[in-house]
Amino acid sequence: MSAILKTTTSVGAKSPAQLYIISLYRKMLRASKTKDPSISTAVKAEFRANRAIPRKELLKVEFFVRKAEKNLKLIQSAQVKGVSSPH
Repeated sequence: MSAILKTTTSVGAKSPAQLYIISLYRKMLRASKTKDPSISTAVKAEFRANRAIPRKELLKVEFFVRKAEKNLKLIQSAQVKGVSSPH
């Protein structure tokens, strides 16, 4: 069996989309390290809340990926210093 088949058929193998989302999550956490701790808390909470979205709901997954990409750009900007609660 080739190495390619082993990696794609093994239990726990991640799709390219899953790897991208994990990468995006890590980038957001790294970017939030220099900011207020509330940002990393908000990032973690948002990803945990959306973790249950089924893989087959591509529109929802794509929506949240785009939202996360926009939020990453905001976190990386110098103007953002923290996150305020909506309450």
